[in-house]
Formats: sequence, structure tokens, C-alpha cells
Amino acid sequence: MRTTIALICFGLLTACASKPSNADGMLRGHAEAQARKGGVCELHHIPMENKLVQVSYGLPMRDDTYVAAMARSFPNAESDVNGGCDPSDGPRKAHIFVCPECKRAQLQWARKHPKNWEAEIILREQKV
Repeated sequence: MRTTIALICFGLLTACASKPSNADGMLRGHAEAQARKGGVCELHHIPMENKLVQVSYGLPMRDDTYVAAMARSFPNAESDVNGGCDPSDGPRKAHIFVCPECKRAQLQWARKHPKNWEAEIILREQKV
């Protein structure tokens, strides 16, 4: 039992301890993939908006149901960027592409799943 707990703790610590080889290397994956496509949503085939957003750091929590819906129905709705676990030399802001139709689909999903904790956050942000 102790060995299992120790291995889990070690895995979590090493996952957050690694630094990208480039300070903003982790940030570029999503935005660069979209930028290579000319900023056009691969699902809705419309131009996306280029937004400057804050970079968050830490191990993000995600709900599996939300992640599956996002991949299927609103892949470019997220308007935040996670820079990994170590903020010491990472960027504070990043440019990302956000699709307005993906944002609309994300909000519709949240309204259909109001008890989902990720939906609650989306709906709360909508009211602000």
C-alpha cells in the first residue's frame, strides 16, 4: 500500500517538475496548430478571433464528459491557456484563436448540463 501511494506521489511530482525545453513551448501547441490553418475553425470552417489571454499555471482538473463534448462539438471554445506546472520563467499572456461558433456550442452544452461542474463555471462566466 505504501509503495503504491509513493509511486502515485512520485508520478504527480515528476509530471509537474518537468519544464518545457522552450519557456512557451507548451503554450504554442494549440495556438500554432490553429494558426497554421490560417485561424479557421476546423469544425465550423469560419475565421476565429485572435485573443490575448492570461496564462494559468498548475495541474488543471478536467471533467471527462466535458472533454469528450469539447473534442466533438466545440474544440476551439477554450479562452484560456495552461502553461504547465512551473510559472517561474513562463509567459504571463498568450495569443490564442477562439471560434465564436465553438463558444456558442460550448454555452449550449453548459445549459444542457447545468449540474456538471465545468458547465457551472461556463454559465457563471457568462453572467459576469
